[in-house]
Amino acid sequence: MITLNKTQYKLALIDTNILSEIVKNRFQEFQKILKWADSQKAIICFSLFSILEIRKVPIIYEKFLELFSVIPCIILKSHEQLLQAEVTVYPVFSNVDPVLVGFAGPLAKAKLKDVLDTAFNENQILLDEKKWNSGREEIVAGIKGLVSNFPPDNGKYTKQKIREFVQLAGFQQIAIRQNKFANSIVKSKNSVDIDAFPSIKMTSLVVFYKFYADSRQSLTSDAFDIIIFSLTPYVDVVISENHFVEIIKKIKSQDSFIDHVNAFNISYLRSL
Repeated sequence: MITLNKTQYKLALIDTNILSEIVKNRFQEFQKILKWADSQKAIICFSLFSILEIRKVPIIYEKFLELFSVIPCIILKSHEQLLQAEVTVYPVFSNVDPVLVGFAGPLAKAKLKDVLDTAFNENQILLDEKKWNSGREEIVAGIKGLVSNFPPDNGKYTKQKIREFVQLAGFQQIAIRQNKFANSIVKSKNSVDIDAFPSIKMTSLVVFYKFYADSRQSLTSDAFDIIIFSLTPYVDVVISENHFVEIIKKIKSQDSFIDHVNAFNISYLRSL
């Protein structure tokens, strides 16, 4: 939730594929999501990585800028920014603000199109974009390489085994991405409270249900999907593909930390 002018609004995360469909169908899906957001007191949100994806198709990107520059919307923080925030406030993750930048619509001084046009003219942003795009194959290969190291017990993953995976994989992520913090915990002879890192738990569980429980073959796009859905614990609604909606249900059966999140697919949106 986010409070604006003393009114609470839900944060509704739209994944890359759904965002693309909405942009391509401005007189159907786009109009329906506007009505839905108004009825639910929700603000449409997306990840910077979704923007990077649709930027690869200039006609879709231009339509995206045209449509979302005239309505309230929010760009949410990256997985690295979320983790940094979780480390900063550790162990009180409830103090983490997932909002990177918000746009109030046509009357606002800062407009989505202007901000993104400026950002993508910055050399550092362009270098980061190139690095993220070129590194996806390596990310997916690394994920696949872990699968054989964590077999189920007697052909089945128990809740305890999944929890063990989250703790091990989660601490590994923290150690790699926040090495100074991880070392300080080790030196203090304490253990990391993985529950204080919802973004890490979400990433670990998405990896588990995509590649361990389902033995699914990885795709290049999986890397950005995993990154985007690290935001899930910090939003109220997720609109995504059937596969991820099902993963949300499975995660809820394992852990209560995203019980507040409602997830639905584009078919639900079209039925409104």
